[in-house]
Amino acid sequence: MKRIYTILLYLMIVFCLNAQNMVVESFGLLPHDLTANIEGSSRFDQNTRKMAALIKIETTAKGLHFDGGMIGLVGDPVYKIGEVWVYVPEGAKKITIQHADLGVLRDYYYTESIFSGKTYLMKLKTGKVITHVEQDMGGGYLTLTVNPKNSEVSIDGKTVSLDAEGALSKWLSYGTYQYEVSANMYKNEIGLITISDESGAEKEINLEPDFSILQINSNPQGATVYIDNVKSGTTPLTTNPVSSGNHTFKFAMPMYNTKSVTYTVLSSGNTQTITETLQPDFATITITAPDQAEIYVNNQKMGNGKWTGNLSSGAHILEARKASHLPYRTTINVECGKAQTVTLQAPTPQYGSLNIQSNPTKATILIDGKEIGSTPGIFRNILIGDREVTVKKEGYSPETDRVTIEEGKTTPKEFTLTKKTEQQPIAVTQQKEYDATSVNGYAETIKGLNLQMVYVEGGTFTMGATPEQGSDAESNEKPAHKVTLSSYYIGKFEVTQAQWRTIMGKNPSNFTGDNNPVEKVSWHEAQEFCQKLSSLTGKNYRLPTEAEWEYAAREGNKSKGYKYSGSNTIGDVAWYTSNSGSKTHPVGQKQPNELGIYDMSGNVYEWCSDWYSSSYYSSSPQTNPTGPTRGSRRVYRGGSWYNGAYYCRVSYRGNDYPGDRYNGMGFRIVCEP
Repeated sequence: MKRIYTILLYLMIVFCLNAQNMVVESFGLLPHDLTANIEGSSRFDQNTRKMAALIKIETTAKGLHFDGGMIGLVGDPVYKIGEVWVYVPEGAKKITIQHADLGVLRDYYYTESIFSGKTYLMKLKTGKVITHVEQDMGGGYLTLTVNPKNSEVSIDGKTVSLDAEGALSKWLSYGTYQYEVSANMYKNEIGLITISDESGAEKEINLEPDFSILQINSNPQGATVYIDNVKSGTTPLTTNPVSSGNHTFKFAMPMYNTKSVTYTVLSSGNTQTITETLQPDFATITITAPDQAEIYVNNQKMGNGKWTGNLSSGAHILEARKASHLPYRTTINVECGKAQTVTLQAPTPQYGSLNIQSNPTKATILIDGKEIGSTPGIFRNILIGDREVTVKKEGYSPETDRVTIEEGKTTPKEFTLTKKTEQQPIAVTQQKEYDATSVNGYAETIKGLNLQMVYVEGGTFTMGATPEQGSDAESNEKPAHKVTLSSYYIGKFEVTQAQWRTIMGKNPSNFTGDNNPVEKVSWHEAQEFCQKLSSLTGKNYRLPTEAEWEYAAREGNKSKGYKYSGSNTIGDVAWYTSNSGSKTHPVGQKQPNELGIYDMSGNVYEWCSDWYSSSYYSSSPQTNPTGPTRGSRRVYRGGSWYNGAYYCRVSYRGNDYPGDRYNGMGFRIVCEP
């Protein structure tokens, strides 16, 4: 009797198949449905590298199977309440839907084009299903929740996909299935699960960790750590998860013996601490050099005159260096733990000669500011290199030029002096009494000259490549270092053409205008201006040191850490290439900095008093520094009308020969209280 019932049921199913019990009632785009683009419900088509389209098939039928033809489907369907979600690639044309009891809807061609990341709705009408009464005709949903979410899952050897939350819902026929779950650095889990009725089965799987997080320390700290020969960082170090088992750890640090050890990493999933003590491989060495010569170890400068520090075991090259001298060089061997004191010999001076003549004769000669005799004459034992030679005689304007002295050679040099013309003395008046304690500054008036000075209270600041300078900072701005300065006055504005003409009697500028900054003045001419102004007023006017200039540009003890003088927006405070119109502008038209000083960024470069050296900066703190004792070029600061923003930074350092002059170079002055 049961067999007859089964045959009748089969005949009914065949009839249903022939009657086509699946019909698409409608198909269309859901223009406002973003499901296909939302993380967790979207899928990525690996073949076209585009977001898949989503077709929401509205049906109550279960056990449907789908075939996308040659283009295929993107992953497995997802069964929802009243819907089945099917993902297809962009450009899909048709779909075949099959059901064990309802038959086959073959090659249904979509009525709209399929686009990446779009959501479509298909309403599927199905006939009634006469189900087999026997158990093997049914099934249920398997629902899995897996941790970690990125695990790989297979059922009976076939890989299935989890959603973004690590969940799976899959319809399975009645029966028992083997599942396997795996994830990197977790222990695999294999088991059986049975679908025995329509309620299906649910299971939560939490994989056991197969790793630890490592907290690695060393004594001393700062060692570089390699795990299995891969650099991981420096101690103290917290690692990413490290798989369980034996691993090789290497600790490396200058002046300590490299140490390699093997540790067993646990599979706890927690933090495991590893600490190693490194053995020293150095000795303390004291090096002295005469005449404050520079001390170098392995071509790295360590200091001047004397240095004490630690050197690693082995051979090291020591040098005593001095400008215009041949360095003294020796090699020492350092043994671990054995202190040494080494005295270096003085570098050997290198000399040349200078043959100086002048018209008129009997003029006084100064080399680098030191008087050596009078013209004419041959002067020997002059250190090689660029030397500043000045020839002067009463009643004549002094002349200064740069001369290069070569070893073993006599360099000729002739000067022609210009006779001074008689000038009427300039009357001097003061706008207000000079007050060395004034926090507001003061002003001098000389024949209508309004020279305004701003008081800069002394303090300590960081000079050079500070963080706000970023990647723009050059090597000659490094290292950033602490500088302490005494109080001083500095010009509120760059020296103007009217002020220059009042003191010097002529105007050399290219861009004329009484209130424009004076330009085309050499370092020597700026010095002469300061000397004449000092003589007239009885005060000590001079060019600012490089440190004084930068401290004032950084707004002294009111600093807000700006990249330019007074702002991080350069156009607010500076005339530069993007807004200058290729010329200078009257002083004081841009915003001042916090001290009330104008144009320290842009308009014209400003001479400083220091000799220039690219390696002068050191990490050691300094007090009232005045720069190197000698050199061939002088420092200038601040950028000009023809420069980009890069050159207008408060830490940028320029340099040029003191006799050079051009239309982007001017200066401002300082006065000591």
